[in-house]
Amino acid sequence: MPVVLTFGVINSVYALISSLAIINFSFYELFNGRIQDILFNVYNTPIAIFFSFLLVHLTIYREMAGHREYAYLKSNIIGIDIDGVLNKHREHFCDILNKNTGIELNPEHICHIPVHEGLNSISRNHEMTVFNDPSYWFDLPPREQISQNIRKLRNALDFRIFVFTSRPWPDLSWINDEEISKSLADWRDHVANGFANKSKLIRCLINLIPRKYLINFITKNWLKLNNILYDKLVIEKGNENIIDKRGRLYNRFHISGKKKIRFFIEDDLEKAVKLTYLCEAVFLIDHPYNQDFGEIVPPNNLIRVKDWNEIYKRIRMYV
Repeated sequence: MPVVLTFGVINSVYALISSLAIINFSFYELFNGRIQDILFNVYNTPIAIFFSFLLVHLTIYREMAGHREYAYLKSNIIGIDIDGVLNKHREHFCDILNKNTGIELNPEHICHIPVHEGLNSISRNHEMTVFNDPSYWFDLPPREQISQNIRKLRNALDFRIFVFTSRPWPDLSWINDEEISKSLADWRDHVANGFANKSKLIRCLINLIPRKYLINFITKNWLKLNNILYDKLVIEKGNENIIDKRGRLYNRFHISGKKKIRFFIEDDLEKAVKLTYLCEAVFLIDHPYNQDFGEIVPPNNLIRVKDWNEIYKRIRMYV
C-alpha cells in the first residue's frame, strides 16, 4: 500500500502540473511567488484534479487486488483426474489382468505406475492386453461417495467441475489386422451400450466413429452411468506430463494455468507436485504407488487424503 500511495502521489503531481498548463498558467507565474494565489485563491480545479487522480489510483489498486484475491487466485473450478480418483482402477486392473492372462496380482502390490516398470512379473504386453480391453474402461468400479460429494461441491459450494483423463486407447499397433477388426467391433459394441436407442441408424453411425474417439464415448458413458456431474471433460492430448507452456499441449497443466483452476484432485505424485505451482491446493488420493517422495520436499499446498468424504470436508474449509 505505501508503494501504491507513493506512485499515486507522483502521478497526481504530474496531473496537477498538466492541468495548470492546460488552463494557461505559465511556469513563470507558477514559480514566481504566485503559486498560493493560483492554487487556492484563483482556481480550485487543479487541486480537485490532484485528489481525484490520487483517488482513482487507490480505487483501481483496490479493485485489482480484490480481483487477484477473489477471482484470479480463487476461481470456482475444481480439476479432477478420473483413474485412481473417481474409480478403483488398481482392483479392476488386477481383475481384468487375471481374466485375460491368468496372472493373479494383489492390488496392494502395485507400487509403481505404469505397473510393468515396478513388477517384473508384469510386462508391457500384459498391460496392453488390459487397457485394450474396452470392458476395462466400461466397467470400472467407482469409488465410494463420489457422486454425492461432487454433487455437493457443485450445488452447495457452487464449484464447476473439470474432469481430466489421458486415455490413448485403443492402441492396436501390436496385433494383426484380423484381431484389429475384432477388437474395434468389441469397442464399438461397448460404445453402443451407452445408448438407450440401439437402432440400425445408431449402429451405422457408431461404426463411422474414428478409433481415437471411441474412448471419449466410453468415458462419457461411464460418467453418466455413475451419476457423476461435471461441467467439462478433458481428454488430454500431447504429452500429459509436461508443464512447459511453450509446447502445444492440451493437458491438465495447460488448462489449470489458463482457467485458473483453484483445486485439483490427483493420484499421480509427480503430476500433483507440478500442479501445486498452479493451484491453491492439490489433494492427493492415497495409493501404494504415490507414497515415496524421494528427495522432494512435499509442498505445503499438497494435501494427502484417503477418501472423497475427506476431500469435501477439506475443500469446504477453504471456502
